Amino acid sequence: IGQLAIPEGQMENGQAGSIRVRLVSSEGSPHTQMAAVSADGSFSFQGVPFGKYFVQVQRPSDDYVGEMSFNAQLLPSAEIDVQTGANRLDITLSSGAGSISATVQEGGESEDTVSQAPPHAIGVLYRLQNGMPDVSSFRIIPAIEGQIVASKLPPGAYLLFAVDHCSEDLWTFQDFVNAAAGLGTEIVVQKQAQAQVRLKLIADANIARFIKELGVVLPAE
Repeated sequence: IGQLAIPEGQMENGQAGSIRVRLVSSEGSPHTQMAAVSADGSFSFQGVPFGKYFVQVQRPSDDYVGEMSFNAQLLPSAEIDVQTGANRLDITLSSGAGSISATVQEGGESEDTVSQAPPHAIGVLYRLQNGMPDVSSFRIIPAIEGQIVASKLPPGAYLLFAVDHCSEDLWTFQDFVNAAAGLGTEIVVQKQAQAQVRLKLIADANIARFIKELGVVLPAE
């Protein structure tokens, strides 16, 4: 059982009916469930297997998730641990989301090197919590003509990578992301504002070499 609070005026305009809350398993076998939000802001999930899940809110407006609590405990991230019995999830949306617009270029030998945008690039974005990337906020953003655009972002600090390809198993593995944080670009998003940055593409070969040097071991399949 859950309850969603959205900015004043949107409930009356029927905004709640177009919002979906999604659970995505963060461990073990993949499990995903979607729930529609009723006009009064309530939603529910039935038959959810025990375990840990990332909570995602799909909404058409520029609101962002301002606060989330699970069983009356404020959550530091968007991950919940579903246990036996009834569980309650409360989500508060706030207005005034920000965005990021990043221009991706092939990595050159110096900062003055001018290069064209790579034909294929993927943005990997995380929100920073206490200076560290939070994998529960993991987001993949395909580049379009060398531009990575992320919208509906809560104000705060973020870490953005530009890569050739993205393995979800790798980029949601917290130990690897923590170790690779230095390869990303930190960005501060302000309320109702767009942060504009330039990124150098991180080649797959560099990531593989980075993993080997650090001795990072991925979880077993």
